[in-house]
Amino acid sequence: MKQTLAPNTLDTTGGICDDPIRIYFRDMGKTALLDREGEVRIARRIVRAARARRRAIFRNRVAIGYLISIGDSVRDKHRKVDSVARLDIPTWRPNYYQVLEAETKKFLRRLVRLRSSHEAAQRDRGALAGVVRTALLLDFERGWFDEAVERSRDALAVLEGMEEGTALNGEVSRLNLMPSVLEGGPTAMVVETGRTLDELRADIAEHDQQLRTMENEKNSMVEANVRLVITIANKYSNRGMELPDLIQEGNRGLLKAVDKFDYRKGYKFSTYATWWIRQSITRAIADQSRVIRVPVHVSESINKVVKATRILEVELGRRPEAHEIAEQSGLELDKVRKVMRISHDPVSLDRPVGASEDTRLGDLIEDTGAASPADRVSRILIREEMTRVLRTLEDREEMVVRMRFGLGGQRPKTLDEVGSIFGLTRERVRQIEAKALRKLRHPSRSQNLMHIKSMQMV
Repeated sequence: MKQTLAPNTLDTTGGICDDPIRIYFRDMGKTALLDREGEVRIARRIVRAARARRRAIFRNRVAIGYLISIGDSVRDKHRKVDSVARLDIPTWRPNYYQVLEAETKKFLRRLVRLRSSHEAAQRDRGALAGVVRTALLLDFERGWFDEAVERSRDALAVLEGMEEGTALNGEVSRLNLMPSVLEGGPTAMVVETGRTLDELRADIAEHDQQLRTMENEKNSMVEANVRLVITIANKYSNRGMELPDLIQEGNRGLLKAVDKFDYRKGYKFSTYATWWIRQSITRAIADQSRVIRVPVHVSESINKVVKATRILEVELGRRPEAHEIAEQSGLELDKVRKVMRISHDPVSLDRPVGASEDTRLGDLIEDTGAASPADRVSRILIREEMTRVLRTLEDREEMVVRMRFGLGGQRPKTLDEVGSIFGLTRERVRQIEAKALRKLRHPSRSQNLMHIKSMQMV
């Protein structure tokens, strides 16, 4: 059977193209670029789908009750408001903390309103619209909302199980349902959720449909801006990472930009996305391009020093001094010197050196811990002279002296340890040692020992 190849797998000569980058570039060219109006249309559809999926979940009391409990953690100062709600407050703003405090107060006021609407909806289902409106204003972070979605699915599973009479375990424990609800059956569960079985099914189905719509629109925005990622990634080549890796990191930044883009602020998406793409790439270079990782802020200083050095080399026609680099880069002189010390790339000790490349770099590095040839010869002579002197003693005396003073590279032993080896008492070993030392002090032997001492002092 003949195999059919996709058009994008053939190179210009008709052969099979196995280069992933070329295939990626070719597929990228099939997507049309977006103009300003196209970006706004997609962004509006994303916003509508996001609000619709949240609205579908906010109709049931299980999800709202969970989100109120998360909001209470802000009121009780267990969490900060920016970890619970989505706030667009740059941390570099001079009045960041004042704005954060104002947003916290606004969040808590809306939380009180949500609690009141939630309690009113228990008595009157007509108040449900107020619950949904207030919950949308609170704008909970994705992680908390996703957990509310899962709890809504659990509530649906419990309600379906009650209707069908099947056993339930995990869903019940996650929802922390009161025993009265479990004993009350489907009717009590409808009261607990505020939705009938059909309504809850419809809510979950609508959420899933809007989520698919939102993801499809985001994919359209991403595919239309992949060229921007490649353009920016090319500017960071030769920085220690391959182009495919740079593109991958840039795509991560592009995904973040799509999630956070707000068309109502008036700027183009490409302008907004450029910052996120650059940040993602530069952070990846700082984290992955070096064998020894340096912090991001140090990498930024290294880039400033490198840029200033290149400018000064062109202007001065020579390698600039540290103080000149500090003046050009705006960094302190001590910091420039520190950056210059740590900016060198690691070098392998196995790197060949010389024209013949038969020598390794590690062979040329001095081993400061190794003994010099003279020291090695001196030690050999001392060991030979010591052995010759000790052999003038009786065998047992020689062994006792060697063990007691740790001669021959062994650990010095106590009288008890030597006695246990020879089967002698501690006192007898001491006597043998004393006798051996008296013999060594005899002029016929001590002269040789003094010669050894003079060799050690040289």
